[in-house]
Amino acid sequence: MSDSIKSADRRLKLLLMLQSSKQLSVNKIADYFGVSRRTVFRDLRALQDMEVPIMHDSVEGYSLMKGYKVPPLMFTERELASIVLGLSFMKGQTDESMRSDADQVLLKIKNVIPSNLLTFIQSIEENVISSPYYSDLNSYSQLGDWFSICSAISERSRIEFEYIDAQGEKTQRQIDPYFIVLYQDHWNVIGYDYSRNDRRNFKLESISNTNLLPNRFTSITNEQKKRLIYNLKAENQTTHTLSVKSENINSFLKVFPALILKKEVINDKIKLSFSFDNIEFIASFLVAHLNYISIDSDDLKKEIKAQLQKRISSLD
Repeated sequence: MSDSIKSADRRLKLLLMLQSSKQLSVNKIADYFGVSRRTVFRDLRALQDMEVPIMHDSVEGYSLMKGYKVPPLMFTERELASIVLGLSFMKGQTDESMRSDADQVLLKIKNVIPSNLLTFIQSIEENVISSPYYSDLNSYSQLGDWFSICSAISERSRIEFEYIDAQGEKTQRQIDPYFIVLYQDHWNVIGYDYSRNDRRNFKLESISNTNLLPNRFTSITNEQKKRLIYNLKAENQTTHTLSVKSENINSFLKVFPALILKKEVINDKIKLSFSFDNIEFIASFLVAHLNYISIDSDDLKKEIKAQLQKRISSLD
């Protein structure tokens, strides 16, 4: 995290502290944030420059001018509902640190919204349930150093970290982190891996001890992002085709992990042309949907048959 972001975050917290306390001494503020008295004075001046009316008493310390409140955030009910739903998703799908961050965001919003909206947001919060089947929070996958990686992406900084692959092998990696993407049940960072001289995909839960390096990189284009998301390495990809029953097309497309190139309506089915670089992976995915799809591409049919035969053999 850059120094400017750290300072802004600390000053926002200081403002909320001043609003909820009668007086705060410089020493108390410094101890709370783990910074020097000089830094506290600099933060107080920065808030005053933003026209926050901070009062000082030589005995009691610092406080906000009586009657002053942090201006309320101007949200509509619909916007607040969207925020609560989004935060509920984060609390239900990610690791402990991000669940805690989501709780803090919601708390800050509650502290500054008008009272007439507070009841509304509390009602929404109490009646939004995310991932009810995952009652054991310890079973959630962790996101490793997700915030350090987000900071590196924002600053376009190369990073170094330890990575444990699917075979349990630990390696030291240096990458230019392009973006973070959620693949159904896990978060990944995609970037250029200098140890492999290629663009690679890393699960956040397998990353640890992340350090930002002074090296800078150039952001990639949206078209390049799309190709990386769908694992399209070559310019001339093999095109596969399959057909999906019309009544199942919407639910299928929500989870289909490939780039759709063309859709064509044929009677009661939708024919899809798509590209994907890893035929083993896409075949494994399609096996679970064979009750309402039909495969047109011969190489994809062959791979699916091989995987089905392997599964049948494992039952013997």
